[in-house]
Amino acid sequence: MIARTVVYDAGMLVALLRDSSAARLLHHGLRAAPHRPVVIGPVLAQAWRPDPKTLQSFSQYLKDCTVPQTRESASPMRGVSGVPAGCVACARTFTLDSYKRAGAMLAEA
Repeated sequence: MIARTVVYDAGMLVALLRDSSAARLLHHGLRAAPHRPVVIGPVLAQAWRPDPKTLQSFSQYLKDCTVPQTRESASPMRGVSGVPAGCVACARTFTLDSYKRAGAMLAEA
């Protein structure tokens, strides 16, 4: 059996923020999957807003996801502490704050 990797787009993040029951059920169903859902950094920036509702909702959902190439994000694979050498998607070069700051600038624009 091939393990699938789910990649969230901005629509999924907005649905989670709006407490869509379908999005919430899909997200909670993925907790048993070996690979965490992936949120690409620019997508996080697109959906991120520095308001209390967004902060509370995102803290709830992002802990179950991985944001590739960020240092403080959870490992892409559950139960695996290290990442394969040379894996570009797993390299830790940015921070979540970088994408959050971009989202805050988008909110002001």
